[in-house]
Amino acid sequence: HISAWSHISLATGVLDATMVQGFFPVRFNSWNPAAWTLSVEALFYLLFPLMAGLSRLRLRDAATGCGLAAAWILLFNPPQPHSGAWYDPFRFLPLFLLGMLLARLHELRPARHYGRMMAAASGLVALGLLCGHWPIERLYSVCTVLFGVLVLGLAAARGRSWLARLPMLVLGEASYGLYILQMPAWLYTGHFWTQAIRRGWLPAGWNTGTVLFFAVNLACAILLSLVSYYCLERPARGYLRRRLAPAG
Repeated sequence: HISAWSHISLATGVLDATMVQGFFPVRFNSWNPAAWTLSVEALFYLLFPLMAGLSRLRLRDAATGCGLAAAWILLFNPPQPHSGAWYDPFRFLPLFLLGMLLARLHELRPARHYGRMMAAASGLVALGLLCGHWPIERLYSVCTVLFGVLVLGLAAARGRSWLARLPMLVLGEASYGLYILQMPAWLYTGHFWTQAIRRGWLPAGWNTGTVLFFAVNLACAILLSLVSYYCLERPARGYLRRRLAPAG
């Protein structure tokens, strides 16, 4: 897997560096497969000023908007997973809208009112995941809406206690790094793990399909995401804020 990266073209590197690889499905999976979502995020940032008016909606309008966005996600027939259309950044606009509207709903009404909603969403998510006969694209749509409701409910005071502890807060800050670096971490950990087995440093039965490898890989990915957060993300964010802050 690692040697295959040497054959990637300069054009693909430019697409990845400019965060537009999601608009070119043939090339999205070339360097870091998880990075295609940066195209989605970049699109959302570009469109955010146009949707800033959502932050002024009243409670009834925000609730209606949540319902319409959820219906859009549930009723619109999604493309087949891993097809070119699946990675189209514009396909994720209703998810962006739903997230903004749920945030507005949280602002207008204290989260403690959503405790029952959170419990119901948790049960439905678990039920949906257990129903393996669902087409995966439909399961994605259903779970997207239910997870949105679940996140809204988790903002409740009673559900915040363990999430507010320092280890969870740190992991939350580094969570995007964990997502974006998971594939390189898995590739390199698997490479060195396999080499260790070949050289006799590890028992032959300890292949990359074992729970032990999963635990080691997860620990490496978390460590890498924390290093990225503290050594790259935070310094870069601080620099940009200082440079872009209004004078005076």
